[in-house]
Amino acid sequence: MTSPAGSTGYSPLAPTYDYAAAAALQRAMDAARRAAAEAAERARQAAEAAAAARRKAEQSRIAAEQAEKAAAARSATQAEKDNAAKLRATATADEADAEKKESASEVANADKALKQSKSDDLNAGRQANNPSAATVKAQAEYDAATKTDAIVNEQAGDPHSPMAEAQADTAAKLKAAKAASKAVQDAKAQGKKPSAEQLAAEKQTQADWSNAIEHQLRVAGADA
Repeated sequence: MTSPAGSTGYSPLAPTYDYAAAAALQRAMDAARRAAAEAAERARQAAEAAAAARRKAEQSRIAAEQAEKAAAARSATQAEKDNAAKLRATATADEADAEKKESASEVANADKALKQSKSDDLNAGRQANNPSAATVKAQAEYDAATKTDAIVNEQAGDPHSPMAEAQADTAAKLKAAKAASKAVQDAKAQGKKPSAEQLAAEKQTQADWSNAIEHQLRVAGADA
């Protein structure tokens, strides 16, 4: 049966607009944008804190080295030797603090990237259970950053214990991996192609760091 001419009769097959679903999506998109903005601000603050801690650690290191040089002289007084020991302890503590803040900054940066990627997914019409490749990558990087941060922040008791030695090895391997990755990224930022040696070093140091983490986890299990 057809509707009279000029009529706009209702058809049960006509699609209907789900205002409730649209409103819910808009709220989710707004929340994701706010979360991304807040994560970006946290990352900025964490980066500033890490930079300040690194500057302090470098100043402490230089002061300790100068004091130790003076204390090593034949004419050094006991006061100079005591001062050198005190400044070295300060430098060690400041270095540990800088490493913790740098690790926290990396976590904040990874969280920033993850929050932004999730927001982009929502704007592109993706469901939470169907993340983009960028979001999957950002999630993996965030998980790795939080695992590293947990290791950096662990307290080592006896500096000569197997756990302390494992932690020190993991920290050294992480430092090497960061340096190798930075060399590759710096080359790319300058519009250059990373050399085969740089790429090989990045791959090897990442593998060494991963092995060190697994070793530390095994030591932690043995100590438990």
